Formats: sequence, structure tokens, C-alpha cells
Amino acid sequence: DFFKLLSSVFAQELRSEQNAHLKNFYMIIPPLCVNFVEFMMRAKDRLIKNAKRGLAGCFTDDGFAIGIAYILKVLDQNKDFDTLHWFVSVKNQIAMEKDKLDKVKAEKKKANDEELASQQFAVSRWKNR
Repeated sequence: DFFKLLSSVFAQELRSEQNAHLKNFYMIIPPLCVNFVEFMMRAKDRLIKNAKRGLAGCFTDDGFAIGIAYILKVLDQNKDFDTLHWFVSVKNQIAMEKDKLDKVKAEKKKANDEELASQQFAVSRWKNR
């Protein structure tokens, strides 16, 4: 199997003493992922702006995720990365931000509803004169 052969060749080299600096590679993955997501969001925004100007285009980039998975495999750091519980932390952070947004939305809706009720009351009083 070509993939296994490729992985074993890279594993021998990347796990060597010469590359000891990669021992804690798994620890830089969270900030790398954040940076990648921010880059992709900017790229998507540029694509939308270009589409508004009549320029067509699309993009896809799964190379980053595949590359990270491959390097973790080759360095045998999957378990180390899992100890960071990063995916759980991200999921919890997104849930907290969603809750905050939902609260702000509910407060704005309540304020808008109160304003609308106030306006309707004023109109009904004006009609009844």
C-alpha cells in the first residue's frame, strides 16, 4: 500500500532526533486552525464581493485538514492532540456565543415589540378622537 509506505518513510525522518522540535507539534494545531478559519472567512468575503461585481469564482481547500491529520499520524501525536480536548472547547465556545447572540436578539425583539405596541397605541388613541 503506497500510503503506508509513504507514511513510514516520513515517520522515520520526522520522528528522528534531528526533528525533535516536532515533539510538541500537536500543541500548535489549535492556533493554526483558528488562523486557517479566519483566512477562509476572508477568502469567502472576497469571493462574495467579486460575485457582486460580476466576477465568478469558487474555492475549496481541504488540504489543510488533510495535512494536519497526516502530520499527526506520521508523528504519532493523535492521542496527544486528543488530550487537549480542543474540539470540545470549540463546541462549548460556539454554544456560549450562540446563547449570547440569542439573548441580544431576544432583547432587540422585545424592544421592537414594545416600540410597535407603543406606536399602535398612539395611533389608536389618535383615531378615537
